Amino acid sequence: MSTRYEELDSIRGLAALVVVFCHLFAVTDMYAWANFVKNTPFFMSHQAVMMFFVLSGFVLSLPFLQGKSQSYGSYAVRRICRIYIPYLVTLLLAILMRELFSQGGIAGLTDWFNRLWVAPLSWELVAQHVLFIGGYDTDAFNPVIWSLVHEMRISLIFPLLMLLVVRYDWKIALSAGFALSCVGSLLHMKFAMGQIDMNYFMSVHYAFMFIIGACLAKHRDRLIGLYRNSRSVHKLIVLAIGAACYTYSLWFLPNVEALHVRTLEEWMACIGVSVFIIAALGSSRISSVLRIGAISWIGRISYSLYLVHFTVLFALMYALYGVVPVWSIWLVTLVVSIAAASLSYLWIEVPSIRLGRSLTRPRIAASPERPKLTP
Repeated sequence: MSTRYEELDSIRGLAALVVVFCHLFAVTDMYAWANFVKNTPFFMSHQAVMMFFVLSGFVLSLPFLQGKSQSYGSYAVRRICRIYIPYLVTLLLAILMRELFSQGGIAGLTDWFNRLWVAPLSWELVAQHVLFIGGYDTDAFNPVIWSLVHEMRISLIFPLLMLLVVRYDWKIALSAGFALSCVGSLLHMKFAMGQIDMNYFMSVHYAFMFIIGACLAKHRDRLIGLYRNSRSVHKLIVLAIGAACYTYSLWFLPNVEALHVRTLEEWMACIGVSVFIIAALGSSRISSVLRIGAISWIGRISYSLYLVHFTVLFALMYALYGVVPVWSIWLVTLVVSIAAASLSYLWIEVPSIRLGRSLTRPRIAASPERPKLTP
């Protein structure tokens, strides 16, 4: 019997909304309140992506931990259908919208906005995006895809990571993951510093986040039980520690550069994410909030929302900037993104999942005793 944690879908959905709002506020410095809000703990988009990675490790590990038999080929086909088909459709949409709406920048908007959707279109660039090959300019069409490149790479080797998690104690698994992270980060700094962060070294580093999620899943019953049976004051302390780790980059001696190497900030964020996951599953109050219909739906469409919102935002900014106030473009972007993500989920994601299942479903051979039809 499969285990599905709706709370984790909702957490992913809230993280996707964080990324959406960060991008909304990043296009302009016009509103002082928006500049203030985007520098608060509620709008930390990079930490939200770390949450995606840990959640993926948790969810992907469940069939392995439950002893479900599945060939690597079946696993890979299902994973490719799940990630790649929606990605490919939204990539083509992003290319089309960029060619239709981009004007090469808008005076008065931020440097972040004006450095995107400006790279020359070429068949080589499109092919790199389609094939996930090498290090290429992921900002050209839809910059959020950098995380999907790592997600796809790590997903394909995830069964190998699960051998480590299943066979060995959590201390060994986490130590090995930590070593991978250190090696990947050091190789990135040595050979690829200043280059695009979707290189293979960073994939090695981010594999640690998947291992963290898998270890959480392996020991979920014990961890959830410990949290659930703790006194209220202890739960609050644990949540406070998790929040402090998650927001480490904002408050802990921000002027000391050595304490804010990105790898260290990502490790700290993953500690916070781990606390949030256990609290979501171990607290009836938090669980009930995460199971609210609207939040649950955002969770279901979170992948599509993550994929489509940037394209919607930039197309609407180019179409409407100077015609209506920026805040109204934000509002329309949010509504259209959720609507488009809902359609993408129903028309692209769900059929892609079904296709993966259909392609890997065991074929039942015709019984030799079955009578043959005669003319």
